[in-house]
Amino acid sequence: AQYQGYAALALLCLWLILSTVMLVNLLIAMFSDTYRCIKDNQLIIWKYQRYKMLSQYRASFIPPPCTFLHHFLRGIVKLVKYLQRRAVEPRAEQGATYYWKDCMIRTFMQDARDEYLSLHETNQDNSEILNKLQSVEAHLKIMRRVGNRASSLYA
Repeated sequence: AQYQGYAALALLCLWLILSTVMLVNLLIAMFSDTYRCIKDNQLIIWKYQRYKMLSQYRASFIPPPCTFLHHFLRGIVKLVKYLQRRAVEPRAEQGATYYWKDCMIRTFMQDARDEYLSLHETNQDNSEILNKLQSVEAHLKIMRRVGNRASSLYA
């Protein structure tokens, strides 16, 4: 009865030692598997890295010691393109809902105008044209209500 505490302590120490050995063995196995995968793909990785390096040198029209001029010019071109794109796109502070609403209304109005022109070119009855215009106005009212609800949610 007095040796029961020592038996539990001995089993605990044995368990800790065996589990540590098993975990270290598992870690070594994982490292060796990773090394094997890299070793199998080393040629592909080397070719890809070489391609990336050569494509960086081919991109500039100036020899490598003076490439800072090329990067400076590319930065100016990107800045001009960004400013042009920003002038066309709506401002960020308006929010995504306003941008979505404007795009939807613009698309709907273009479709309605195209339908109107197609009906007008075929010389159909004026009542059909009036019905189409009334449906366009009704849809616009609905879209404005949805846009107002969405903007009130994001406000």
